[in-house]
Amino acid sequence: TGDINAFSPAAVLLYDVQKVLGSWLKDLLLEHQARGKVSHYVPSLYLEEAAPDWIGAQSPPSALWSDTAVRLPWKLYQQYGDEAILSQQYWSMKAFVDQVEPLLDKFGLWTTGWQYGDWLDPDAPPSRPGFGKTDRYMVANAFFTKVCAELAGAAEVLGHADDAARYGDLAARMRENFRTAYMNAPGKLTMETTAGYAI
Repeated sequence: TGDINAFSPAAVLLYDVQKVLGSWLKDLLLEHQARGKVSHYVPSLYLEEAAPDWIGAQSPPSALWSDTAVRLPWKLYQQYGDEAILSQQYWSMKAFVDQVEPLLDKFGLWTTGWQYGDWLDPDAPPSRPGFGKTDRYMVANAFFTKVCAELAGAAEVLGHADDAARYGDLAARMRENFRTAYMNAPGKLTMETTAGYAI
C-alpha cells in the first residue's frame, strides 16, 4: 500500500491506470471490511506473516501506507473526474480516518503505533530503514492532516455535507496541532531535516 501511495501521483500522469487501480481498490475495500484495517499489503492473506522480524510489532493503521485508502481514490478522482471511485471507496475512506481519530493523544496528535516515517533515509541504519532523522510521528501527523482534508473534499463531491464539515474541521484542528507541535516560528521546524521541510 505504501508503494502505490507514493507512486500514484506519477502513475496517473504517465498511464491510464483508472481501471487497474480501481480494481485493486475494490480488493483493499473488501479486506478492510473483512479485517477491520487497511493492511500494509493488499492482498495480505499470507504476506504479513512473511514480513521481516524488525517489522514484527507493526500493525496498521499507519501513515503513507494504510492511508492509501483515502489518498488513492482522491488522486484517481482528481485525475479522471469520475465520482464513482469515491462512491465505491467512501466506506473505507471514512473507516480509516475514523480508526485513527480516537488514537490522537491529548494534544490532538497521532503519537502511537508503528509508523514508517521517512522510509529509507540514507542516514538510517541499514537494518532499520524506518529510523531516519525525521521524527516518524511528525510525518504521520502531516499526512493525517492531508488525508482528513482529502476525505472532506470527497464528502463534498458526493454531497455528504455533514461529513464534509466534520472532516474539514478535523483537518483544520490537525493543521493547528501540527504547527504547535512541530514549528517554533513561521516556516521554521523544530527538527531541521530535508524531509521535514519537504513535507
